[in-house]
Amino acid sequence: MAAYVVMGLIIASLVPKINNMLEGTAFLPGLSAVLGGAGRAFLAILAYILTQVLTAYAIMAILRMREEESMTRTELVLASAASRVRYATGHLLITFIGSAAAIALFGFCIGDFASSLARLPVVWLIASVTVFLYGFAPRAAAPVSWGLFGGLLLMEFLWEIKAIGNNIFALSPFSWVYPGDGRS
Repeated sequence: MAAYVVMGLIIASLVPKINNMLEGTAFLPGLSAVLGGAGRAFLAILAYILTQVLTAYAIMAILRMREEESMTRTELVLASAASRVRYATGHLLITFIGSAAAIALFGFCIGDFASSLARLPVVWLIASVTVFLYGFAPRAAAPVSWGLFGGLLLMEFLWEIKAIGNNIFALSPFSWVYPGDGRS
């Protein structure tokens, strides 16, 4: 979270310089016009990328339960008064509240709190799929979760290079929070 705050403060302070530096260029002309300058367009793209990074964090934090279980550390915790539900709840709270706090703090620091917070459901959706996979098939949770995440990133890349159309990219939850309108 501290890294998101520091990064948000530093980058937000650079917006006027980014606007001057990119003035007269064709840097994302549509997005720059909608958001009020190239600096704001840059921040929107950066917030989008950080949403993807935060999604990777959420997957790792949830899969940490499987790692702890396979190293038999979970048995030590469960041998005490803690139940499996309380043990899992702790991991899930760290994942969901931690991701919400990181994205909210970043949005607050860059001055775009509402837009940043609107990206949170995508992170939580993919994290929830990972939780479901961990509960349903713990051994398959890691490869399937990372495969899904990689597939979504690949889908976006293919959409950006125009190898797939808007209708296919619209299947990705990342299209819901793409700066501007990712489906148009």
